[in-house]
Amino acid sequence: MSLDKKAYNILLIEDNPGDLLLIQEYLDEYLRNSFIDIANTLKEGKALLLSPEKKYDVILLDLNLPDAQGDRLIKVVLKLSQKTPIIVLTGYSDMPYILSVVKKGTYDYILKDQLNSFTLYKSILHNIDRRNHVEEIENSSIRYSNLFQLSPQPILVFNKKTNQIKEVNDAAIATYGYSRKEFLKLSKNELYHEEDRNVLFEVSENEINLIQFKRSGFRGVFRHLKKNGEVMHVEVFTNKLGINKQNISVIYDVSDKIKHTSAIEEQNKKLKEIAWIQSHVVRAPLARMMGLIDLISLSEDEVSEEVSYCLKEIIKSSVELDKIINDISNKTLMFNASAKPE
Repeated sequence: MSLDKKAYNILLIEDNPGDLLLIQEYLDEYLRNSFIDIANTLKEGKALLLSPEKKYDVILLDLNLPDAQGDRLIKVVLKLSQKTPIIVLTGYSDMPYILSVVKKGTYDYILKDQLNSFTLYKSILHNIDRRNHVEEIENSSIRYSNLFQLSPQPILVFNKKTNQIKEVNDAAIATYGYSRKEFLKLSKNELYHEEDRNVLFEVSENEINLIQFKRSGFRGVFRHLKKNGEVMHVEVFTNKLGINKQNISVIYDVSDKIKHTSAIEEQNKKLKEIAWIQSHVVRAPLARMMGLIDLISLSEDEVSEEVSYCLKEIIKSSVELDKIINDISNKTLMFNASAKPE
């Protein structure tokens, strides 16, 4: 039989000398480097658990001590254990009581009559490993909660079948004006402007390429309504959460972007009007004037030298003006094209 060489710090709270000796022997059969502190009373156990120098991997607890027994003993040790796994070793064989002890927060319950070295070793390893998994889950939950709550963007979690909102972050509460309690009474549909609800639903999953939805989710720009009725343009990114048939939506307020885009489009419209006026309205009388000058030039022999000179200068100026109008029109069209919003 190979011994476990890992170092374990174990607190054994037991007052019966015979049981103490037997439990230590069982531990020695499998654990080579274990460090065992022994407390014969709850008072001694409290002193060890409160010591800043002590940190235990597991607590072995008898339920019948000279200064405390049963539920009171469990309550005190649980409070002091700092999530250290507690394995109860006792002679109480009443099944309802055993279940109640486990429900209170202890990790395991072993009857002393059924105790042996392998059972004890297996329970210690299993419950230390269980504690580690619980901590991982708790840490993951904390990380998720931080990412969820600290996000500056509103986030909604909702049932993908009913669209009932199940959770929201603080940014959603601040943006929409609903309290968390009010949010949880809403369907996601109720956040959408009435005219956008038919577009939404959305494009149902049956209409979306399902493989595309599974990989990258759904994205769309809609109008949302705040609690006070204010309309807000939003870009919504929705994806499957993977648990409890829920989806998650991250929402970006693009109202300012929409306003900016509308302003640019309005500016482009005006620039197009200016370009049309320059290329048609302004050029038309200039073209007529240049035609008349050409007609006058045909009878150049009948005019004086001064008039002839003036006609040539007028023609020259007209050509220059036509070129200027053409350049302005081209530049206006080029600027209009470059200013188009993406």
